[in-house]
Amino acid sequence: MDLSTSFNNFKYEHFPIVCPTCEGTGKTYPDINKEMVTFIPVKDKRLRPAHIKLKIFLLIFFLISTGVTTVYFIYPRDIEFYINDLPDLKNFTFTSSSSSMIYKACIFFKNNNYYSVHIYNGTVQLSYNEFVVAVATIPPMVVDLRKEVNVPVYLEAVYDEDAGKHINKVCYNNRSFFGQDIQMSAAYSSWLHSDRISGQNYYFYVDCSYLIFPMPTKNPVKK
Repeated sequence: MDLSTSFNNFKYEHFPIVCPTCEGTGKTYPDINKEMVTFIPVKDKRLRPAHIKLKIFLLIFFLISTGVTTVYFIYPRDIEFYINDLPDLKNFTFTSSSSSMIYKACIFFKNNNYYSVHIYNGTVQLSYNEFVVAVATIPPMVVDLRKEVNVPVYLEAVYDEDAGKHINKVCYNNRSFFGQDIQMSAAYSSWLHSDRISGQNYYFYVDCSYLIFPMPTKNPVKK
C-alpha cells in the first residue's frame, strides 16, 4: 500500500461523527479562519488579561522610586562643625612680662549624610588682638553616618610682652575680662567627594573675676 495515498485518504473522525470543520482532512482553509471559533478551558492562562498598561505603570513607578530613593540617600549633606562649649580656662601663669593660659574646647562634628566621612587636617586657632597665640590640631577621625562626635582640644596660649602686660592689668589688677577669637577649619572626604569646611568664628570672653591669682612672678635675671 502506498503510504502517501493512505495519508491523503486518512480522515479525522470522532466515531461515529466526522469533524464538520475540516471534514476529516485535519486542515482548515485560510478564508474561513476568521470565522472559526475555538473552545479552550476557562482556566487556560491565555484567557487571563495581560494588564500591559498596569505592568508598564508599575515598571515606571519602580524606576522612579528607585531613582528618587537613591538620590535621597547619596545626596551630599553638610557636615556641622562648631564648638559645643565655649573654651574653658584650665590653667594660667603670669609673669611680669608675659602670660600663658591653657584652654579646653570641645569641638563638635555632626555627619548628616547617610554614609561615613573621614575628618583630617583639622586645626583650631586662638587669636588675641588679631595675633595668633595658640594653634591646636584636631586628631583625624571617622564619623559614621548620622552620628555626632565631640572632640576635646587643648589650646596653650602664650602671649607676648605687650599682650601679657595688658592681660596682667585686666585680670590681676582690675579683675575684669578680656576677649579672644577662635577659628576652626578641617578637611573631610567620603566615597563621593572631598571638601574643606570652616567652623564659625567665635569671640569669647575670659572672666578673671573668679580666678585666684598668686603674686605675679618676675622673670629670672640672666647673668
